[in-house]
Amino acid sequence: WGIVNSKGYVLYEAQFNSFIKLNDSLFLITKGGECDIFNRCEGSKFGIINKNGNFLVPLKFDGIGEIKDSFVEVSLNDAWGLMKLNGKLIIDIKYEDLFYLCSYVFFKENGKWGLMDLNKKILIKPKYEAISRIENTNFIKMKIDEKWGLMNCNGKEILKNEFDNINYLGDGYFLAQKNNLKGVFDSLGKLIIDIKYKDISYSGGKFILYDGDYWGFKNIKFNYLEFVNGLLLAKKDGFFGIIDTNGIKLLDFYYDSIKVFDNFILSKKGNYWTLFNTKFEEISENIDSFVVFENFLKFRKFGKWGLISKDGNLLLDAEFDYIDDLDDNKIIRIVKDGYFGLFDLNKGIIVKPKYKFIYRFYKNVYKLITENSFNYFIYEN
Repeated sequence: WGIVNSKGYVLYEAQFNSFIKLNDSLFLITKGGECDIFNRCEGSKFGIINKNGNFLVPLKFDGIGEIKDSFVEVSLNDAWGLMKLNGKLIIDIKYEDLFYLCSYVFFKENGKWGLMDLNKKILIKPKYEAISRIENTNFIKMKIDEKWGLMNCNGKEILKNEFDNINYLGDGYFLAQKNNLKGVFDSLGKLIIDIKYKDISYSGGKFILYDGDYWGFKNIKFNYLEFVNGLLLAKKDGFFGIIDTNGIKLLDFYYDSIKVFDNFILSKKGNYWTLFNTKFEEISENIDSFVVFENFLKFRKFGKWGLISKDGNLLLDAEFDYIDDLDDNKIIRIVKDGYFGLFDLNKGIIVKPKYKFIYRFYKNVYKLITENSFNYFIYEN
């Protein structure tokens, strides 16, 4: 690959193995090494240029890590360091591993992790066996003697190294496990829920607690309880129902099974399903089978198929022999009384079911076949 500017001026002749966009203004460049026919290269050197074709990171590194706050992690000869995106080396390339987070640098030396600032001042000497950033937070969990603790990104200890595992629940709450029991701490290390439960789930400011026999919520015990789309799918006395996060019952504890989707709910009693919208208004009942797609739901009752939109609205009553999947034109073939038609999710039926067969002939062209002849239907969105 070579690089040419918008005026056609060649900045670099074709000499690079790869040219990968990192964001709107930065590009990763590799050069050299042995490459196969798929342009996978061993021994390439890495660098970063901007959209003007200027190298911000020289094309000499064996590896490049994440870019954060105009800093980039760089590797050379199996060692890692930190560089500013102006080519200035901030942390020497001499550590076994390294990563930057909120103006501090976690580094690995002699198999252990420590912490320093950007002036290379050691804040925590290498002592941790492992560290792991908790996703979507600026908190780090760290391990000593197979036990996990928690710190913030400047090295302040939140939880001591005494837990079997620590996970993030959201909204500043952490799930901590010790001796197969779980509890909850906040981001300041304050104990919110005692470590005595077999499992804990959290959503939208609400916790549900499992003691090994029952799930508890609002001082009510359930056989089963799960957060689904902001609601609680519950089982009580052998039957499923739905409550909201205030404990108000939305669907009676009557059903053998319930499936909750983004815009509709299916509840099963015996061999049949009932379809509800998110207001728990009944859309259809006596459904014996259904198939959920990204944009719609097909359902069958009394041997006939119908269609529900992704918003939970009834598009077609259950009166069709067959309803096909969505094709590349967002068109669905439908069959009624043995005759084929076409259905558009936004426009409804665009070709009435009156043809012996319909198939997609080419791109947006459909062939409509009758008893003795055929013609074509061109779909234009």
